[in-house]
Amino acid sequence: MAARLTTDYFHADRRPRLHCFAPASATGFDVDYQTTGARCTEAGMKIAQIIDTLNWGGAQKMMTALTRELLAHGVEVVIFSLESDTDPSAVFLLQLRQMGVEVCLCPGHGLLNFTRVQRLAQKLRDGHFDLVQTYLTYSNILGAMAGRLARIPVIASIRSAAVDPRHYNPLRFHLESLSLRFLARGILVNGYSIAEFHAPRVGKIPVRVIPNAVSLPPRPTAEERQQARRDLIGARNGPLIISVGRLSHAKGYPDLIDAFAALLPDFPDASLALVGSGEMETVLRDHVESLGLRESVFLTGARQDIPPLLTASDLYVSASHWEGMSVALLEGMAAGLPIVATYVGDAPYMVTRETGTLVAPRAPEELSHAMRVLLENPSLMQRLGQAARQRVAEHYNAATWAQTFIDYYCEMIGK
Repeated sequence: MAARLTTDYFHADRRPRLHCFAPASATGFDVDYQTTGARCTEAGMKIAQIIDTLNWGGAQKMMTALTRELLAHGVEVVIFSLESDTDPSAVFLLQLRQMGVEVCLCPGHGLLNFTRVQRLAQKLRDGHFDLVQTYLTYSNILGAMAGRLARIPVIASIRSAAVDPRHYNPLRFHLESLSLRFLARGILVNGYSIAEFHAPRVGKIPVRVIPNAVSLPPRPTAEERQQARRDLIGARNGPLIISVGRLSHAKGYPDLIDAFAALLPDFPDASLALVGSGEMETVLRDHVESLGLRESVFLTGARQDIPPLLTASDLYVSASHWEGMSVALLEGMAAGLPIVATYVGDAPYMVTRETGTLVAPRAPEELSHAMRVLLENPSLMQRLGQAARQRVAEHYNAATWAQTFIDYYCEMIGK
């Protein structure tokens, strides 16, 4: 379906400040995928999803996946992004437009921009939304303010079980805490570690845990798998280790590269693929060069074909220093890969002894040892991978995920 660009004006200088890509035509931490009350009727429900940016990230990926599932259940969704510099070719923006979803870009100068809040509140009122869901810090502040001004119930979402000290801003942190306590009707988190970490911030506001979910990718034919491997690592035939995520400090990629380097003398044909983009790309490329790993470590940049790359690989590794509930780790399990991951965030809830191995963060030696044990035992890798895929099918199933959200939405709307 084609989309058109419409504009609104947020400031007196008459520059466009809101761009809408419109289609042409319970309390506690113990909720998993069990519904918590009578199932409501989703037909006619209209949800506003507000997010800081539509550029690459786990929150954006899950919001896009949730939107797709909600549309399939008859829920109308409109997306509001608080950034204007979203690349028009960005994967999530393209996916949302292909779904026929209205996407509004709502930038402004500074966090405490009350003109933007008022304009956003008016847009919410005019849209006759039943509920507002916010993602990430700025949206949890500004979106919650706008929702309250529009007298629409707000669910605030939190997705990290840590605070990055490099980006910590005391004013922003405390403003978000106040918004969570006094403006949100409910707090939604995607992992138990996240709920525990943020419990002191939210006071008596009910927190609901709804873990991430993914679909099981189809199993490739031998020819499809081989082609995906050639596209990724060329003619190399040894075991392929893969890690997917933003190239940021939190992901611990230097540790993973060091751990892989220690493996290479015993597995000279092995390859490591790092799939993603981010601020550390140049640093990581320099690190790979300094270790002489240019022929065996591949930084692919951001890719849209993640499932085929995963099913073409042999082992998924996460070296994160901190996490919430990793979408990429879940996708690796869904692809049938054995897992080596660090003991951070919700990884201990996701990865069992039957599906992989957990090691301490910031410990390249432990990471290398865990990978070595698996690479030396292909039959063990196969068993772990099969169990990982089965665990996703049983516990992180996208088919029931959307209805869990809808039931929660109905509960919040009815309060």
